[in-house]
Amino acid sequence: MFTPTYRLILFAALLAPLTVFAALSTNTLTGILILYAALIGTAVFDLLASRHSLHSLSVQANSPVRLSKDNPGKIEVFITREGAHPQQLRLGLPLPAEFANKADIQHVFLAKDKHRWALHWHSRPTRRGIYSISTLYGECTSKYGLWSIRRAFPLQLEVRVYPNLRRDQNQLANLFLNRGLNGMHPQRVVGKGREYDRLRAYVPGDSVLDLHWKASAKRNHLVTKTYQVERTQEIYMLIDHSRLSGRQLDNQAETVLERFVTAASVLGLATERSGDLFGLITFSDRINTFVRASSGRSHQQSIQDAIFGLSSEPVPPDYDELLTFLRIHLRRRALLIILTDLSDPAVADAFCQKVHLITRQHCVVVNMLQEADVARLFNPDATVNSDQDIYQQLAGHLRWRDVRERQLALRHMGVDLKWLPQERLSVDIVNQYIRIKQKQLL
Repeated sequence: MFTPTYRLILFAALLAPLTVFAALSTNTLTGILILYAALIGTAVFDLLASRHSLHSLSVQANSPVRLSKDNPGKIEVFITREGAHPQQLRLGLPLPAEFANKADIQHVFLAKDKHRWALHWHSRPTRRGIYSISTLYGECTSKYGLWSIRRAFPLQLEVRVYPNLRRDQNQLANLFLNRGLNGMHPQRVVGKGREYDRLRAYVPGDSVLDLHWKASAKRNHLVTKTYQVERTQEIYMLIDHSRLSGRQLDNQAETVLERFVTAASVLGLATERSGDLFGLITFSDRINTFVRASSGRSHQQSIQDAIFGLSSEPVPPDYDELLTFLRIHLRRRALLIILTDLSDPAVADAFCQKVHLITRQHCVVVNMLQEADVARLFNPDATVNSDQDIYQQLAGHLRWRDVRERQLALRHMGVDLKWLPQERLSVDIVNQYIRIKQKQLL
């Protein structure tokens, strides 16, 4: 593709008054025609000589590019040239509207002593997800500067924007350094563990329940079984991305699902540090993602790839299918941390009716996000300035009472329902995990 430059338009504009003068005087008509012919001939020659200027270039990128939401990053694109003539280029990368870019167009000078260049587009993505960029646009000026030669270079570039984990970095740093199971100050673990370790000779004071009678009979002396704390237990995070997960948080632009995704990423790091196996399940009206619990760097990358493109769906959650799926596919006892919203009575009743399918085999914890207007009556932090505030507090008290009754009902079923603050969701979930490990509830 080619377009005229300002130089060619300027030359044509300068000849326009002369054309009017030639119409009034026939003596200068021949000279004006010669100038027009010279300009047209030069423009055609310049176009024919420069139309393949960009054909010696090729563009490629290292895909996928991984960025973090609300954090600055860069997208790197490589340009390769076969020829050796110097060239001035303008390159434009059509980034999505969710990227806050410093500059969409870059100018680069291709010197004759190089054949490969690396360009960086600095950007700050504002939304999590996966983005595909298939074209890079290039432009250069013809040999005499009369035409702009343009070309669309095919590009296979995938940009993956992951959750932002820097928001709670101060709290998380304190958690991992001083309060983790393998940190600087390990906490006492209650109990002796349930995982078999080895056999040893009987020592006075050992419990009779720990004696290994068959080994004792073979060796003709008492032998005791020893146990260790379980280190490779399965931890599953279940994320509900149905219609209620799409609502925005109080006075914030983030949604409930964004906090859920961030909490899942943080919990995955905590389980990896503790030596446990971490798995992920996402559901709405069906099971959308199931990643079997495992460990390792490649598995952590699989977890991130499974949740970074997660979006809210305008459908109600199907707990019947979820709990049936868990009953069939999870044979080993595991810790199930469910991130959902049970404030809707119909949704909560459906969950309570089927949760007994998994409570006998698994340790189940359900977490909800607190809302500012849902609190018990006579809250000392509440202020009343009008009648509307009284009605709002009464409505909030009724909703708080429903959640409280649901907590008591689920507790009798073996399910721990927690109501966590929005700002500390990730930290509180990791604290739940550590506390359950210390008490050896698994």
